[in-house]
Amino acid sequence: MTDTIKKTLLEAEKLAIKIKKKAKRNDLDFTVQVSISSNDPKQTYFAAQITPFAEGIAPQTFIAKTGEELIGKMQAALDGKVSPSQIERAYHESQVAHAKRTIEFHESNIKTIDETPIEGEESFVDAITEDATKKEEESK
Repeated sequence: MTDTIKKTLLEAEKLAIKIKKKAKRNDLDFTVQVSISSNDPKQTYFAAQITPFAEGIAPQTFIAKTGEELIGKMQAALDGKVSPSQIERAYHESQVAHAKRTIEFHESNIKTIDETPIEGEESFVDAITEDATKKEEESK
């Protein structure tokens, strides 16, 4: 391993540790690596990945074509340009919006089913009402 690559990996490791500390999450794991892809065998890639800050969130990943670019991206995250709490908040907001859309979808389908019963079939509401009325009459 050349000294430049080794120096980059050690610096990326230090930054990953600092990002974990800034997030107050010493439980997070990280990986720092150099790789070559079969899709682009002449290009060396530098990458660092920190495990997700919360369930359902993708890992924080940094990928660059140069060691300097990788260090710059990680430093930007550390300097607050990428906030772990903002990432987590955005995730939860998107989950709330998705849940609301799911509720609206199902409520709309229930309404359609209730309003347009299949020919020769009672609507669910009518069937329940009729059944309740019969039981009430039978109990008298």
